[in-house]
Amino acid sequence: MWNFLENNWLGLVTVVGVALTMWQVIKTRKAADAAAASAKKTKEDLNKNFLISDLSTALATIEEITFLNRQEKWEIVLDRYSRLRGLLVNIKTQGLGFISDDKRSLQDAIVQVRVIEEAIEESIVNKTMRFDRIKYNKILSEIADNLNSIVGKEKLDLSRGA
Repeated sequence: MWNFLENNWLGLVTVVGVALTMWQVIKTRKAADAAAASAKKTKEDLNKNFLISDLSTALATIEEITFLNRQEKWEIVLDRYSRLRGLLVNIKTQGLGFISDDKRSLQDAIVQVRVIEEAIEESIVNKTMRFDRIKYNKILSEIADNLNSIVGKEKLDLSRGA
């Protein structure tokens, strides 16, 4: 046996070296996979935070529009409706994981805001100034309720680490 080891020690060292290298490669691969998973989770959490931020901005914009509707500040309201529609489109795009009811309510909200925006713009251009503030504010309240529901779900998902 000693004779075999004396004559083949270089081969044995090579085999041990290859085995250690393979073990180190496997360890490194596991660490890289863990780092990639962590980076993916961080990115998902950031995207959820951006989504929650946009939802909060949309809710604040709805509050502002409701106030401006009551004050009959139609030119300013028109700008805010446009901003709200853009936010809703952005939220819909970001919320790829939304359930179908949330997607549908967002799409409905986008359409409703567009219709109101067009009606206000047409009234301003035609100088008829006929607006149904109560109806518009009711629609905005329904949109706000739906957005608040989505915010709650997203915050819950974020706190659970989902």
